[in-house]
Amino acid sequence: MKLRNRCLVLGVLGTLLLPVGVSAEIMQPPTKKQGISPVAVNITAPKKVNPVVLEVQRGEIVDQAIGDVDGDGNDEDVLLMGNRVVSGSHFMGNLYVVIKDRKNGQVKGYIRPVDCGGYDSFLTLTDVTGNGVANVIITSLTGGSGGIVDCRILDFSEGKAEEIFTRENNMGIACLGKYLPQYKAELTFPTSGKTIVLDLPGEQDMYRYLSVYDDDGQVKDSGVRPYIQNLCSVVALDVDNDGTSEVVTSQRVVGATNFDTLGYVRTIWKYMAGSWQVKRTNFYTDLYSPHIYKQEADIIGAGGYLIAKQYVEINGSRIKYPHFSKMGTGLQQWQLNGQIDAFVKKIMAEAGVDGNIELNYEIKYAGKKYTSVLFTGIATGHNRTSSIMQAFNFNMNTGGSIALENLVGKSSKFWGIVTQESVKQGHPLTKKDVQGYYYDGGALVLLHDGKEELALAQSMVLPYLKQNKIGETFD
Repeated sequence: MKLRNRCLVLGVLGTLLLPVGVSAEIMQPPTKKQGISPVAVNITAPKKVNPVVLEVQRGEIVDQAIGDVDGDGNDEDVLLMGNRVVSGSHFMGNLYVVIKDRKNGQVKGYIRPVDCGGYDSFLTLTDVTGNGVANVIITSLTGGSGGIVDCRILDFSEGKAEEIFTRENNMGIACLGKYLPQYKAELTFPTSGKTIVLDLPGEQDMYRYLSVYDDDGQVKDSGVRPYIQNLCSVVALDVDNDGTSEVVTSQRVVGATNFDTLGYVRTIWKYMAGSWQVKRTNFYTDLYSPHIYKQEADIIGAGGYLIAKQYVEINGSRIKYPHFSKMGTGLQQWQLNGQIDAFVKKIMAEAGVDGNIELNYEIKYAGKKYTSVLFTGIATGHNRTSSIMQAFNFNMNTGGSIALENLVGKSSKFWGIVTQESVKQGHPLTKKDVQGYYYDGGALVLLHDGKEELALAQSMVLPYLKQNKIGETFD
């Protein structure tokens, strides 16, 4: 960057000013371990303003998080910034991350990953290096029917900013494929040296129609080969309960067309000795596939926010949980997702390394101001099996949870109705028995002992809630 003999005052009126062309390095190490400070520039004539000369660029806030990412013991505001490639599009290009001091708003560090951009990008903070400092994870959808994601992991510790999970890492595990006679495919994984042969999961007519096979089931010289795509899922979880998160990735193996899914490769990566090491790789496939690539539909709430399904399959456990985005530029999105992430990590920790978890969820209600999510499942670990039932009820304006006691207040009439209706059903409930609730648009459902114990029609109970109009809470 060419320095000019002039200076700019950064941070005026809260406007974010950042250098153009920064890729993987940003600031020199500070003299004290208190974060990352700007690069000092020699000025010929000393002035009383900040002696930093930068070419600047403004961007939009895409997502926001809070955490200690530079290891100084204080939380920073972590901002994901970007620019719209086309006006009105959700695709944000030139993504970059800025960390700011929460007390004075000063920029402590920034980094622009190489060629990073996508749709509905979001941040996650978790320690993947094992040094006790949270790393910054950017996840972006790239668009298209393949469901490919772009993930970058950044390290702001030790007075520097570094991109440790790069564009190249998004290629995942390599796989070489070819078709064999009689509708079979051979997949070879060079990293492990393993080769597997599988029966093609779809109808044979389709492969003949696409000139992969002739009428006798022999392979034709069409040039079509199975191949593996880049990452379609990236989730950071502490798989082995050692306090450091592993990165769990998924890749789709594609056959004759993009709609022909032969299977998925699931890989667990551990960051060790400054590089990513493969801990485990699994391949799984459907016994039958009608050659329709199905990506479970996202849910768009009445307020315009997006609820996308996150799916992880590790060590025999299958875990599904929602991720909320497009909730605005405030921290409510970070707070809401943080509660869900903490719940999933708690379930995994309780099951232990050798435990198995089947966890799924339902979006019971997705209004403008209110959302209900119900988790159900089974956890097996430490020689015991237990059911999972946990409801979350979110205020979409704040990202906080709405407790039942806050809805009910001191209303004795509400609990009188609960007792009356539960007695009718043969399972008497009192206030101390209720362990949670959700609202499904027509009824308030109370949970007890891992079951949906009692459904109360809204017309029956809403008049006795502290806020008793639909638009005040359940909207």
